Amino acid sequence: MKTKNIVLVSIIVICLLALITNPSSKSDYVDWVSTQIKDEGGVLLGMISSPIVKSTTTKKNYLLFTLYKTGDDSENSPNLVVLGIFDNFFWIRGANELKE
Repeated sequence: MKTKNIVLVSIIVICLLALITNPSSKSDYVDWVSTQIKDEGGVLLGMISSPIVKSTTTKKNYLLFTLYKTGDDSENSPNLVVLGIFDNFFWIRGANELKE
């Protein structure tokens, strides 16, 4: 019974931390992606990418985490999908397209 309570309290604490540290600001995401692009492609590319990323990004906030999708749905434009959780961003799909 004691172990069950510890596990339950741990899950609740982790969920509360995720809720409090959910990076749901689109501008934070745009800054992060622009920095990633600048690091891979140079300063000029990073500066031009910011307005493009901002205009083509949609976000879905799920309270504990946020999913960001950048790009249109055409086959010529790869979609970038990023998970925002615990005040950080993690590539789900599309990081390899930046390196090519």
